[in-house]
Amino acid sequence: MTDKKIPFLYTIYHLRSIEHAIIYDKKLDISKEEEKEVIELLKDEYEKEKLNYPFQAPVFDEVAALWGSKQGEESTIIMDDIAVWISKKKL
Repeated sequence: MTDKKIPFLYTIYHLRSIEHAIIYDKKLDISKEEEKEVIELLKDEYEKEKLNYPFQAPVFDEVAALWGSKQGEESTIIMDDIAVWISKKKL
């Protein structure tokens, strides 16, 4: 998974596998196809993690997973904007 032509999927994959966020300088345009791929990635990750869950795990919710991943993507953009603002204030 190193295809940077699908930045949203790449970002989520990178975050899940390497635990580092990728920060972009603009809001990403996310295609429906990329959304489907992100949902599949998150569903696969969920299925693996629920094996170690001590109780009955809730059913995977595609809408919630996609919403949460988009919120994380938007918050990294906000954090980047804040970092730029702070560095400009220090100058």
